[in-house]
Amino acid sequence: MYTDRGQKLKAAVVRGFACVGGRDDVNQTLDRWQNGARRVQQRDQQAATGTIPVLPWNRRSKVEDHLLLEPRIHVHMVSRGVEAWFGCPTNLPVRWVAVAMVVVVFTICQDGCLARNAFPSQFGESEYVRTIRRLGDRMSRMPLPYPVYTALRGVQPLEVLQWAPTLTLGEVVGVAVDHDGDPVILHRGGRTWGPESFNDTYHMIDTTRLPESTIVKLDQYSAQAKESWGADFFLMPHGITIDPLANIWITDVGLHQVIKFSGANHHPLLELGEAGVPGVDEHHFCQPTSTAVSLAGEVFVADGYCNNRIMRFDQNGNFVSQFGHTGTKSLLNTVSSLHLPHGIALDEPLDVLCVADREAERIVCFRAGLLEPDLFGNVVSSIPEIHGRRVFDVASIGAGIMLGVGGSEAERTAGIAFAADTTEAYVMSQWRPRLGLHNPHAVAVSPDASAIYIAEMKPNTVWKFSLRRGY
Repeated sequence: MYTDRGQKLKAAVVRGFACVGGRDDVNQTLDRWQNGARRVQQRDQQAATGTIPVLPWNRRSKVEDHLLLEPRIHVHMVSRGVEAWFGCPTNLPVRWVAVAMVVVVFTICQDGCLARNAFPSQFGESEYVRTIRRLGDRMSRMPLPYPVYTALRGVQPLEVLQWAPTLTLGEVVGVAVDHDGDPVILHRGGRTWGPESFNDTYHMIDTTRLPESTIVKLDQYSAQAKESWGADFFLMPHGITIDPLANIWITDVGLHQVIKFSGANHHPLLELGEAGVPGVDEHHFCQPTSTAVSLAGEVFVADGYCNNRIMRFDQNGNFVSQFGHTGTKSLLNTVSSLHLPHGIALDEPLDVLCVADREAERIVCFRAGLLEPDLFGNVVSSIPEIHGRRVFDVASIGAGIMLGVGGSEAERTAGIAFAADTTEAYVMSQWRPRLGLHNPHAVAVSPDASAIYIAEMKPNTVWKFSLRRGY
């Protein structure tokens, strides 16, 4: 019946608006679609030049609250590469738009879609209700409407060109953002990780503690160093996390430890693992890579290079549980097989823990078990083949959206940053700084979701991107 995907999409939106609330007939919807498309094109041109901002939702609410959109705002949905603009009439309740979004998902993205009627009753009530509830929950849990709206819309984050650290750094392996919005970076000073760094039993050859201050806090506006510390403490630091109480967690693949520091005085508060001793039991790590910490203080550790597992500890450092086993890129025994979990991020409202499974070139997400402990480690979704690149790190901005970095010179691919919808399991957009990415190793997002930072090795630097107009 339809000759191309564009016609299918148009028909889907027409049927979507026709079935939602009975507010418009087909002709009115067709007119709105055509006029809306022109307005969208004009707004995109204006937004690209900085003339106008993208309109945010005017307040947070659940779908059931009948949140009203700004007049003539356009809600944009990306679904597996298909982009659909909905030209919304003034004061159209979000619950109606959510139904229309479901219509497009079912109409465009499933085989035999043209045989389906767009009315919700045709979906099967339980499936329909579950989908609407999930969309409503995701809308209500968005920490900041504008950045999440921006990410969902597919807008590329803006590189902050004037933000450029000038200090001399070693390999910049980690970045986190403190509660004031300042990035805190982790680097290795004069040490690099090479073939001769460890022996066959994963013991580090050179056990001299790094003399440099390997943790540096940068000003979010000027990129100048505000403070630095960590000298004579680490062997081969790998990852950094700042928890909800402002404590700083460092993983060290040379020490085979995870260390918690006070954010106030930088004194060590807790050490997990035995210094310099790799192992496979619940009291030892073997080259741990990354951590994620819940609001209640529970700690998740990616015990990455040797053990390919995710471990969970309570707020006092007591072992709780673990999951994961070694897999390979070519043949994963199960979806939960891991092949070097290199970075992890927690989306706590959704009770989801996502893993940058580096050598498998994917993001895989599991139940965190914070709400239902028995579900810890159950697979939620997997996003394979991130444009054919290894994935080094992930960071959550909420609502099921993960930011990530991947690619490296070693694999002869250009580095990229990307945004992924872990609920629908697809990559929404990708970007890089104007000078490109060579070896991105870590990514972090500010607490208010207005800024993204990417740590890179060779060149040893940090990039800043803005998710808020005005920078």
